[in-house]
Order: sequence, then C-alpha cells, then structure tokens
Amino acid sequence: MSRIAFIAGTYLPANYSVSDYTARLHTSLRDCGWESVVLTTYYAAEAAYDPHALGVVHGWRWTDLKALVKAIWDSDADAVHIQYQPQIYGYQPAILLLPILLRLSGWRSPIVTTVHEYGDWEWQDRGLLARFSAWLKQWGQQRQRWDRESGFLLTLSNAIIAIAPEVKTLIQAKLPNINRRLWYVPTATNIQAREMDCSSARQVLRQTSNWHEDVLVITCFDCLDSNNEIGTSLMAFKQVLTSQPQARLLVINGIGNSKLSVQETNTYQAQLQTKIDELELQSFVRVTDYLDEEIASRYLAGTDIGVLDSSVSFNRSSLVTLLAYGFPAIATHMPSDLPDGHPLLPIPPRDVAALTTALTELINCPDKRRQLGETSRVFSETLSWQNITQQHLEIYQSLFGR
Repeated sequence: MSRIAFIAGTYLPANYSVSDYTARLHTSLRDCGWESVVLTTYYAAEAAYDPHALGVVHGWRWTDLKALVKAIWDSDADAVHIQYQPQIYGYQPAILLLPILLRLSGWRSPIVTTVHEYGDWEWQDRGLLARFSAWLKQWGQQRQRWDRESGFLLTLSNAIIAIAPEVKTLIQAKLPNINRRLWYVPTATNIQAREMDCSSARQVLRQTSNWHEDVLVITCFDCLDSNNEIGTSLMAFKQVLTSQPQARLLVINGIGNSKLSVQETNTYQAQLQTKIDELELQSFVRVTDYLDEEIASRYLAGTDIGVLDSSVSFNRSSLVTLLAYGFPAIATHMPSDLPDGHPLLPIPPRDVAALTTALTELINCPDKRRQLGETSRVFSETLSWQNITQQHLEIYQSLFGR
C-alpha cells in the first residue's frame, strides 16, 4: 500500500482554504485505500484533532529544516507532496530549499509540489549579501536550476500540480523545461452541494431575509476579498430595481472564519452599510457575516443568480462553489486562460452598465437561467473531489511506475 507524506505550512482547515484543500485530499486518498500523513507545525497538528496530522517543526525557519527532513524519512512515505502557498509558511523562504535538502540526504522517491499561488511573491534578501543574492537568483533562473519565486520546489519536483490554468501558464512561461512534469488539477468546492429540497431552501432564505416568497435573489459572493468592487454591484443592482422591483441582493462575505482581522472586517462592514444607505437599498439588500457550511449551502440552494465580484480563478473555491449549485454566474474579472467550456458570463470589471444589462437579461429570461444553470452544474461535476482525487492517483502511479 502506497503512503503519501503531505507537507502543510499550516493545517487549520476551518481557517485557510489551502488547509481545507489538503485535508479533503488527505481524507479522500485514505478513502481510496492509500495511506497518508500530514506533516506540519506542532501548533497546527494539535489544533487539527486529526490523528494522521503530525507536528514535526516549530515553524518554517532555516533551523526547522533538519527536523523536517528527518520527519519525512521517519514517515516511511513512498512520496512527499508539498502544498505550497507563501502565506501558509509565513512568507519564510526556508521551505524553498526542501527538495534539494531531501536529495542531498539520499531521498530518491518522488517529490510532488502543488502550487496554490504563483506570480505574486518573491523572497528578498535584505542583508549584506542582498546584491549577490539577487545576482545568484537571476543566474539560476536563466539556467532553470531554480526559480526566483519558488526556489527548488518546482525545478527538483518529479511532478508539479497547478490548481488554476493561469498558474500553469505562468509556470510554463518561466520554466519551459519542466513542462513535461507540469499538471493542471483544479480545486473543488469547499461546500459540497447537498441534496435538499430547493423549494424549501428558497423559502428559508426568503423568510430569514424578511423578503416576499416571490422575489428573485441575486447573490454576490466573496466580497470581503474585493471591497473595491462591491460598489459596482450595488450601483448596478440599484439600476436593475427600476425595471425589476422583485429583485433582491444577498451579499455573502465568505464561508468559515474570516482571514481579516476584526478591525478590518468591521471597517469594511461599515463602509458597505454606508454605501447601502446612500443608495437607499436597506429593504432590498441583506449582508451576511461569514457563514458556516450548512447555512451557506441552504442560502446558495435558494439563489437564482450569482455574481462573483473578484478576480476569477479556478483556484478560488468560491467560484467553484457557485457553479456547484447550478445557477448562472456572472464574472466581473475574466482571465483569458480559463478552461474551455466554462459556463461563466464575463463582463468588464467596474462596469455598472454591463452588469446591469447582464442581470436584467437573466431576470427577464428564465429559460436562459435554466440553461446556464444546467451548464454550470455539469461543468462543476468535473471539479468534484472524486475526480480530483483520481487525477492525483494517476499522477502518483505514473511516478511510481517510472
């Protein structure tokens, strides 16, 4: 039986999307008969309440690397799988050296790295050797010995998994030599679409919002990450009401625990409420706090149209979540490298007129809503954890076969 050792910068699934991704993949593999263990910090392992999560380091500094390498050897793993996003390692660069340290220690088994974020961060040496460090990084990048952003994580991994098409495109542009080792495996929703009576869900959402049962609900999702954009949605919704008075707007700020501080959240909520008051939308707009999965699932099941007011990417579980519930979704930021056949309605960012037109057309055309909703539901099935786990198994098996 094969055994995978996951390296997780933190392992708090309720708090971080990457932790949630790691936990679901870890669990899905075990359900398929594969053994897996998560190696993380002592604090994260203790807080996770997962018997298969082991605390092996105090943090992610240079001094922790020796203990991490030893823990990987002690895990009896057939492969090590690093989940990488700079934030979950506290923006510490030490993890970027893990593959070369493993190889120097005699490790010959596969190394896999999943890239959750790429192109936004690069470690900068601010010490006396800053100029030499910059030259060395550039020298290595040109020869593709290492990467300025990811160190040895990509150049020395046997397989690299990008969870968004745009991430794969960026990596291909910077490191063309690793193209044969580069895979695209999408993320999945962190809220599983539950089988429920949709008419009941619609009724619950409208009752808890003090809205009439016949109103049409537009849900704006993930707005705390895009507070500059919510004004566009509010102004467009205000214009929609002039011809569609039965419309209502639900603003869901996110699922689970907020990544923002209490002060940041309160500041944003105050700004949002001020904008709602200015537009005199108090009776037509409901703003939620962060929701737990059960309540969020019921609200989404009772929604008619979705709006994603942030950078659209298939490494965002919020986007995948919208599609899983089978209603049409409007995207205000559309990169050119989204998967073929995606069901999103693209409009330019910060374009009140375009958003107003798109919403009005969907409200006026129930058949189009149903058609797009069904397309979303079918497309989202390719993003299920069952399919994603199977793709991981195929990657692992191809490496073991070599």
